[in-house]
Amino acid sequence: MKNSLLLFLLFLISTNLPAQTKSELLSTKIGNLDIKSIQKLKNYNLLSALDMHTLSVFIVKLAQQETSIKNLTYAQLLEKFATYKKNQKRQVFKKNNFGNDSIFIRTPYGDKYFIGMGKLSLEELVLRASKSLPKLYDKEVLNKKIGNTKEATAIIKGLNLNEEDHVFFGNILIILSEHGKEIDRYKIGDFIEITKRIKNSDELKPILRNLKKS
Repeated sequence: MKNSLLLFLLFLISTNLPAQTKSELLSTKIGNLDIKSIQKLKNYNLLSALDMHTLSVFIVKLAQQETSIKNLTYAQLLEKFATYKKNQKRQVFKKNNFGNDSIFIRTPYGDKYFIGMGKLSLEELVLRASKSLPKLYDKEVLNKKIGNTKEATAIIKGLNLNEEDHVFFGNILIILSEHGKEIDRYKIGDFIEITKRIKNSDELKPILRNLKKS
């Protein structure tokens, strides 16, 4: 049951096995950027699924700096990208430093995205917010159990949640599952309520506010 509930929230990417060896690919000059080569970097676990999206932002920034990547090898591009990610994390740390616990958001790709330091981790916030939930919600659809995956998926889609709430909904489900909670006993409204609680918490609110300003 847990696996089936997690699967409907996780985005699956199908890939083909690359014919080019890793060392050959890394030593190849980029030239006209080839999306197939970028996909091969992911196939070799040199890029995560989240990196695939972040890399596009990085390449745009390089172009804005009038930096040509044509003569770089893919290995050199990865080195520059790694430095970029470290700098981004430092900036986030500096801007969102409200405690001693690292706060990570899970992505649909299985990655964890650092959003700052707080007094409690997201895991702790979720577990705290999942206590003493309402026994009944005003909207009948919110009282439906999450255990029926097909029905739950349709209802969630019909709620027209914004992107941020979608992210937290998925994170809450994963975190509760990881902590041994019986997901099929939770109502859809419970996840909406937990989302509201953690977003309005004193620990997370300032971080989310800063992220929206970025």
